[in-house]
Amino acid sequence: MNMEPIAGVRAAHLFAFLDLLHSIGAPVDRGLRLARLPTMLVEQPDALLPSMLMKQFLNEMAHKEGISDFALRAKDFTTINQQISPAVLGPIYFAPTLKAALEAAFRLAKQEITHLNLWMTSDGAKVRVCHDYGIPLGERGLRHFELGSNVNLTRLVQKFAGPRWYPGTMAFRSTAALGPYAAEKFPNTRFLTGQKLAWIELPRSMLSLPPRAGLIAAGSAPDRSSRPQSADARALDFPGSLKAALGAYLGDGCPGINLAAEIAGTSVRTLQRELAQFGVSYSDLVQQARFDAASQLLQDSDNKVIDVAYAVGYEDPAHFTRAFRRIAGVSPREYRRNRLAQ
Repeated sequence: MNMEPIAGVRAAHLFAFLDLLHSIGAPVDRGLRLARLPTMLVEQPDALLPSMLMKQFLNEMAHKEGISDFALRAKDFTTINQQISPAVLGPIYFAPTLKAALEAAFRLAKQEITHLNLWMTSDGAKVRVCHDYGIPLGERGLRHFELGSNVNLTRLVQKFAGPRWYPGTMAFRSTAALGPYAAEKFPNTRFLTGQKLAWIELPRSMLSLPPRAGLIAAGSAPDRSSRPQSADARALDFPGSLKAALGAYLGDGCPGINLAAEIAGTSVRTLQRELAQFGVSYSDLVQQARFDAASQLLQDSDNKVIDVAYAVGYEDPAHFTRAFRRIAGVSPREYRRNRLAQ
């Protein structure tokens, strides 16, 4: 008999719950022991915790401490970059559009939660960002996981749409009603329970939005300076600085990786290893640099699309249009119309 792989969650995703429980004086270590979870989690942010034991811990602690909307309250104790590993956050952080950021999240989600599936469906002018957990979590466990994912997805969208954006509709497979805290935090959001899938809804036109002020930002979360980081946070600056440097070379054609290594003052192999540390390949970075430059040029209505294509290193404008559409979800002309209309 072949056993199924054990479903797991990176330990860092539990830290927000632990912070909340510590703040109210809950017996955290005792709860971890009863759930058969390790008590030294602070030192192991990248450890993979069994999802079923984590579910048991969350259920018991929420019940004993009388905490409604546990996942939402816990998320207020942390920012998205304090939960997600740099290897996953990098491709999302450097995504040039919301569409590209969501696609990166879909591709890399299983590095954070092995049983999490993310995808997007389209219905005319609306899209739904859907998620599903491939293991039986029970009613309360499902609510913790689904609410946490919907909040994280909302935060990701807000990095492109602005902090005041909230989904018009948020759906859950769980049939449990949300508490007043959720209504307070999402005052204009309609909650649907007992659905076939969990999702948040947003206008299709938002997919081409560029990031507003960077995905990684200092928040009001508790100080975690005593916790070891899973990677050097300074390295998050490296892909962005290289992408910015490449922008000056685009008019001469696609800059090769040997040139990039020379710019960075390192070898090609070291350059590739540095970028791979955050899930970004060199070709990804060039594509993003081209898109960034093109999106800026397109906002000037005097620039012809064909001239923009040449300016960012494409010899064939048709190739430029296809590459642009893959990132933005719309053609360069549609992108210009949308941006000038805002």
